[in-house]
Amino acid sequence: VKVGIDPKEDVERIRRIRGAVGDEIRIRIDANQGWSVRRATETLRRLKRFDLEFVEQPVKANDIKGLSQVKRTSPIPVMADESVHTPEDAITVAKAEAVDLINIKLMKSGGIWKARKIAAIAEAANIPCMIGCMGESNIGITAAVQLATATKNIQFADLDSDLMLKQKLVKTGGAGYDDGFRIPQESTGLGNL
Repeated sequence: VKVGIDPKEDVERIRRIRGAVGDEIRIRIDANQGWSVRRATETLRRLKRFDLEFVEQPVKANDIKGLSQVKRTSPIPVMADESVHTPEDAITVAKAEAVDLINIKLMKSGGIWKARKIAAIAEAANIPCMIGCMGESNIGITAAVQLATATKNIQFADLDSDLMLKQKLVKTGGAGYDDGFRIPQESTGLGNL
């Protein structure tokens, strides 16, 4: 759920969603760098009662010190997204003990090779990862699914961008989707056009 504009609205939106879906559904929030450190700290304390799985990028991407402050005070696990583009960024947030999780996106990190490095750095620092997306077609999603299934430290996924595209670029093959889960293809490659 996108948050990060107005704390009152954010809390009300999450209250309503939790009320509508009940306690069994996991809810994740993404502030997209929308809060200051103070606002993030206050808002996350108010959101604690809704049993959120994690908050993604609560403060500005380059504010690693602020991200670390939020993590130390947050009752909700904190995930870096825009703060980690490269393996070097992963080292920076790990050394600063700034996050509980890292969101890896193939397009953001420069491909599979660098994404694997980020996952390895995070694993060495005991930081679980999520694989995410940024508007990719099924070709990019299939690559992300393959990486996730081959990487123990990638424990969460947010791979839905191709589901929102009007036109399907991959005619046969590619990662499948069933009951909310991504299914890796059994053949090699990324699908056929």
